Amino acid sequence: MPRHVTKAEQTFQQARKQFTQTANRTAKTLSREASKLGRQLKQANARVQKTRKDLVKAGERLASASTANARRQIEQRIQKLKPILDRARKEADEYRKQLKPIQDDLRKARDYLRKASGIDKALAAVEREWDKAAAKRGKKATGKKKASRKKVAKKAPTRKKSTKKKASRKKVAKKAPARKKAAKKKATKKVSRKKVSKKR
Repeated sequence: MPRHVTKAEQTFQQARKQFTQTANRTAKTLSREASKLGRQLKQANARVQKTRKDLVKAGERLASASTANARRQIEQRIQKLKPILDRARKEADEYRKQLKPIQDDLRKARDYLRKASGIDKALAAVEREWDKAAAKRGKKATGKKKASRKKVAKKAPTRKKSTKKKASRKKVAKKAPARKKAAKKKATKKVSRKKVSKKR
């Protein structure tokens, strides 16, 4: 069972890492593509604005032109500017169309990246809590061992007392023969006195 758990954990860690890397890579690629298209769209819009201004100026010159030759030249200039303006507009519209789905994909990729980073933060927090709990358990276990050692140390003097009792019993046992010897001496003394009294 522990092997299955370790394999599952390894698979989970690999999948998490791969998910984070893929989301990060995708977000970077789409961001570069969106920036490139954004620059191109900006340039196309600038060309549209410039061409439009040139047309406005050409129209003002045409209105103020006094000679037929000047009018003819201005009209030719306007005829040249019109297709340039149309091309610039079409180009800007094309860039705009390309940019919209890329921006949508980029938004999704950033959401995935945010989720991946959120998962990493949440898992890191859980792992920290696990480490704290394990450290507390270790401290409790060492505290119990110390307490048990203190109890053993307290019980040790009682053993000494028992040894003292044994020693006192031995002393009593040693003293007992001496008392018996004293009693025998007294008895012999009484016997000798009785013999002395009979002789008299």
